[in-house]
Amino acid sequence: MLAARLRNEKKDLVPVTEEKEDEDSDATDGEESETATASEKDEDIVGDANDSEQETPSKTEATETEAKPTEAEGAIQDLGDGDTADPSPDADPESPTSASTISSTTPNSEKDDDDRGIKLEIVAEVAANIAKEVAVDLLSFIRFGAANILTSSLPETQRQELLQRMGARTLPPAGGNTAKDAGAAQTGTEPEEKRASIREEIALARAEEAQTNEKRWRKEKEDIVRQMEVAANARVEDELKIQQMRLEEEREEALKEKETELESERKRFLLLEEEREKNSLAKESSDDGNAEVSDLFVAKTEEEEEQNRQLEELMKKRKKQQIALESIEEELRASVANEAEERDRLNSLLEKRKEQQSELTAVEANLRVQVAATEAEKAQYAQLLAELDALKEKEQRVQQEIQTEQELSEEEATAADTDSDKEGGEEDQEHPILGPVIADLGYKRIHFVSAGRLGNIPVWNRNRIYRNNRAKAMAVEKAKSMELGFPGAICLHESAGGKLSIVDGQHRVGMMTALKTAFNKKVEKGEDLGGLKHAEKVFEKVLVEVYPEKAEGDKFAEKVFLEINKAEPVKLIDMPGVASVADRKIITEAVAILYENYPTMFSPSQRCRIPNVNVDNLRSAIFGSNILKRHQLKTSKKLVEWLLETNTALGLEYENSKEKQKLVSSKKQWDKASANSFYLGLEGSWLYK
Repeated sequence: MLAARLRNEKKDLVPVTEEKEDEDSDATDGEESETATASEKDEDIVGDANDSEQETPSKTEATETEAKPTEAEGAIQDLGDGDTADPSPDADPESPTSASTISSTTPNSEKDDDDRGIKLEIVAEVAANIAKEVAVDLLSFIRFGAANILTSSLPETQRQELLQRMGARTLPPAGGNTAKDAGAAQTGTEPEEKRASIREEIALARAEEAQTNEKRWRKEKEDIVRQMEVAANARVEDELKIQQMRLEEEREEALKEKETELESERKRFLLLEEEREKNSLAKESSDDGNAEVSDLFVAKTEEEEEQNRQLEELMKKRKKQQIALESIEEELRASVANEAEERDRLNSLLEKRKEQQSELTAVEANLRVQVAATEAEKAQYAQLLAELDALKEKEQRVQQEIQTEQELSEEEATAADTDSDKEGGEEDQEHPILGPVIADLGYKRIHFVSAGRLGNIPVWNRNRIYRNNRAKAMAVEKAKSMELGFPGAICLHESAGGKLSIVDGQHRVGMMTALKTAFNKKVEKGEDLGGLKHAEKVFEKVLVEVYPEKAEGDKFAEKVFLEINKAEPVKLIDMPGVASVADRKIITEAVAILYENYPTMFSPSQRCRIPNVNVDNLRSAIFGSNILKRHQLKTSKKLVEWLLETNTALGLEYENSKEKQKLVSSKKQWDKASANSFYLGLEGSWLYK
């Protein structure tokens, strides 16, 4: 009876394990939900800094945005299907499989965690691409929204002409001031890809950095599932202790009952012995009634035999109970041994939990730093909005002055002769963005422009790629020698329609923007300006050369670009008309992914030492060796796979050959390449294999 009760209590423990599995499944589903929410937050990194007046983009862009997350949703669905496993309701609770769930977790849990991590990386990669595209579209909306606001006070004809020159086909109404109206104006822009301004490039770079941190945070959150596993194991341990206590109490009660029964049987046996002695004495003293005594003797004998038989049955029953109690005791000893093993395992899990807690604490501190940086960016964005309002007021004043000057010039034209009209036509006019002309040499003009105004001018579409980390590094170095000012000039191209673009000096403009931001922050906090003490005057007057377009279209800008870069030629892949747009995009994206995986092995200098590589040098080398055509690589993903395979093969050659290791200049350089598992910078022969 007691053994049967013990088996029933074991059955009661099985649902506890099933509840634990359900909790693990729920925790996994919750984690997937947090992953999807994090992907959506990635798309809102840049959106949080937008003006509160902006609304939902146009239907065309909304359709594209909704279509792209299907790939992420599919990855999330696969993740959910792979992590859930309902226990079979028909499983035998006394089977070894069910019993093992009390003391150990599922052996495939580590494999499931690895699969979950891989799928989370897929979701993060898709979400990163979507967030980048949304950020680019959002910057386009900001530009046209600002253009719509700044031209709202102009006459309708003049306003439409300005917006059309900026590339808009469908124009918003004159009173429109929302992002939705502005978004309609940028539908159907020029077929060639638009390039962002320096400030917009900086915003995109920060968005990508935030996405990288978010991806690392997603990987950290997988430890939460293991925490819930530890909690479930603790619950099972408590249940085992309770059941063990109940078994001991029942065993003690059973022993007490058997002792009571044996004591009562012993007393009964003594009474029978006394009665037998009395009967024998009565038989000896009585000579009469032998027949009656004989009958009594027979009856007594039969009664004694019956009592002896019952006593033997009780003894057999007691032996069986003793055997059952011994088996129960053996089971309890085994349970205690299992409990000790479970306690050791839980202690190891507790130590691991402490390590994970310390890692989470470090991650939390990192996130706090990022939040502080985000707040600083919000403050900077508010400052930019204030500058935009001031710019709008200034533009209005300029328009009023222009109208006044036009009225005055018309009055003077009616009173002046033909010679005065010619002289008036030859007078220089002040440019609304670049300011007055310092010198007009015919083929180019010289202006003094503030660093803030230069940051708003877009980069020429066919210029080399803007790299924000390079601009930051230049700013750090320039802060040490601000007394020299900004040597050289920023070269701009002015199209026939009046559009400006940076042909040379985009990274110097980014450097000025970074220095200006650092200068403003130190002024606000009241900190020592150091080398930036006399930088304010330098920021206000930057030497700019403007090459106005004659009649050659984009060819004119190309000629200026090539002429400027003859002294320091650009890489072959960046030369206009050399590499196709598709090849340049594939190589650039592949090298960017390689940079994300091995950031410590990339140097911003083009004259870096081995085993380091430079982004532009590597891009140019891949293009020059014709790898895409020789290996039939049609996508950036295929190129990345080929580069990683080549890196692994090259690493095996060096790791297994002491002779090749001796070819490296110094042991320090070899140790760096080996420690980071990056060997492409050791030699260039792999480009032609």
